[in-house]
Amino acid sequence: MKMDSRDIEKVYQLLESGQKVIAIKEIREMTGLGLVEAKRIADNYQIFIRNRRN
Repeated sequence: MKMDSRDIEKVYQLLESGQKVIAIKEIREMTGLGLVEAKRIADNYQIFIRNRRN
């Protein structure tokens, strides 16, 4: 299953508020991915968020 723009926004907001574990759980539920893959997505989103602020 793919994430649509609403899903991405939800994960983005969770990461912005420091709720990485919940974001990973949401990614797993939305996509059916495993823990390692979902964590990689969350990590990449966090890098994107950090770079966007600078």
